[in-house]
Amino acid sequence: MARVLLIHGDLVHGEALAREVEACGHKVGRAPTARAAAALVDDGTFDLLVADLGSIGVEGAADLGALVRARPCTRILIVTSERADGRPRSRPWAVGQLVRPFTRLELCGKLDASLLGSPLVPMQFR
Repeated sequence: MARVLLIHGDLVHGEALAREVEACGHKVGRAPTARAAAALVDDGTFDLLVADLGSIGVEGAADLGALVRARPCTRILIVTSERADGRPRSRPWAVGQLVRPFTRLELCGKLDASLLGSPLVPMQFR
């Protein structure tokens, strides 16, 4: 059982996603913003951060990028929607992304892949 920190700015949708992550067999902590999440990851309590980019916005995505620069081995799975051109939004600091809508099976698979993938090498930033 992994410890997952869910970063979601919407109380109702965040709770629904938290239940799905728990149904995949993981313990879930919650943070409403990326800044709040940064304060919670200081002690290494969480194995993976799951961030809903739609609910935390551009500022939240920038905060997550800063978090990874400060703690390069932080694993973040992003939840996003497709852009108008049909391509998913992506972030170079994310270990994976999950595009809405998705099934529980897809969520569980992405969580497992993000947790059990190859060991993280700290990212290099210029």
